[in-house]
Amino acid sequence: MSQNKNITSVIKYLFSDINNIIKNNPFQFINLVATHSLLLLLFTILNNWIIQNIDFYSPVFGIIILRIAISMIISGLWIGFFKIIFHFINQNSFSIKPLLSSFYLLPKVITVQSFYYIAMCPILILFINRYPYDTKKFGTDISSYFLSIVKDFESLNIINNTSELLLIMLFLILPITYMLKFWSAEFLIIEEEISIINAMKKSYMINTRSLELISICIILFILNLISIIFGYFIFVIILTYSYLVILKYLKMIQKN
Repeated sequence: MSQNKNITSVIKYLFSDINNIIKNNPFQFINLVATHSLLLLLFTILNNWIIQNIDFYSPVFGIIILRIAISMIISGLWIGFFKIIFHFINQNSFSIKPLLSSFYLLPKVITVQSFYYIAMCPILILFINRYPYDTKKFGTDISSYFLSIVKDFESLNIINNTSELLLIMLFLILPITYMLKFWSAEFLIIEEEISIINAMKKSYMINTRSLELISICIILFILNLISIIFGYFIFVIILTYSYLVILKYLKMIQKN
């Protein structure tokens, strides 16, 4: 019961603090939402154009290099956007300069992100072993491969296979643990520009209340789902607000 009260008080504090920051800086919040909206529109238009004009998932060396390059540019812009969010939370003056000047952090952030994919390797190998990857059908579009498994009714048979079900549960422990303990590492790199090792150590040390984090994420997820009903701009506002809450939570657990 006391733990539930503590989680509730933390959530109330986060929402109250973010609301106060927005009230004190309304025009900066509008600029933040506008920047976020433009980024999402840019990425959507770019993605649609590429799908219509390029065989983007073809297993051809040149196309793979193009995909990597575009992914790097998009990731670099997101890093800059999160820097702007940190500036807003710290109540610094608004500037879009970090959007284009934060690419130097890209190697560190990608390295941290790659650790998660390494943690996912055992379960990926399990699925690929059960459902062989068809290069001709999927090319390099791994997401379509997993989507086809979900849509395939036969994939539900895995639930009836106790040994495979136990293996999946076992292999999920590592990526889930990584997410809960190291989700903040890349954000620490973005704001504090510390080394990968220091970011990983700090992230591990400060993330001691998993239930609290999960509760906050569930609430924000529900809010974002509901916001979709009210159209694109409401969704962008709520999504931006969600980023503010999560990053404010990161700053809160650092102080504790």
